[in-house]
Amino acid sequence: MLKERGTLSILTLCLALAAPAAAQEAGLLSRLRSADPAARMAAAREAGELRSTATVAGLVPLLKDRSQGVAVAAAVSLGQIRDERAVEPLILAAEKSTHTAVRVMIAQSLGNFPGEKALGALAKLADDRSPAVRSAASRSLGKYGPEESADKLIEKTSSDSDPEVRRVAAEALAGMAEIRDLGPRRAAAERALEGAARDPREKNRKAAAAALKRMKRGK
Repeated sequence: MLKERGTLSILTLCLALAAPAAAQEAGLLSRLRSADPAARMAAAREAGELRSTATVAGLVPLLKDRSQGVAVAAAVSLGQIRDERAVEPLILAAEKSTHTAVRVMIAQSLGNFPGEKALGALAKLADDRSPAVRSAASRSLGKYGPEESADKLIEKTSSDSDPEVRRVAAEALAGMAEIRDLGPRRAAAERALEGAARDPREKNRKAAAAALKRMKRGK
């Protein structure tokens, strides 16, 4: 009898603790559907801060919101929550969105998801028409393993038309080499960074030199 009472007390406590969270999530879902863009944006940000998986279904439609700020907030929060249900909607939104800021945030958020779908989408975003999107995608690709993304980062370091993209890719490549063995790709990576060290842009030359040092530390 005492054991049963103890079990019931624990269950009652758990339900009492869960109730406010459930009410908060219900309120967030309601605000995500608000007619006021400012309210939708605030709710999207709060959902990400809370890492609330219950709000994923409410955030996904906001990726195509008529307000760019709301769509950006939704993309950021889905990356913070890291629920796998968000991967395909994020990829679809990246393909369809005409807003650079939205695609940038999607590229950043996809870097929080392992797996071939996110990786494939990032490889495409690394060739986006916008340098800002290509930079964000390159940074996210640096979170993957050498077999998955080193070749793309070497390509971006060596030949992207935008100097900032080349710099970001070089830093991502060096960061990867610090903690992982690049294997047969190391020689190509070093050649790419040596080429970057001769970049016309001084900022890029310094970044490439620093990246080479980081890579050698990773040997």
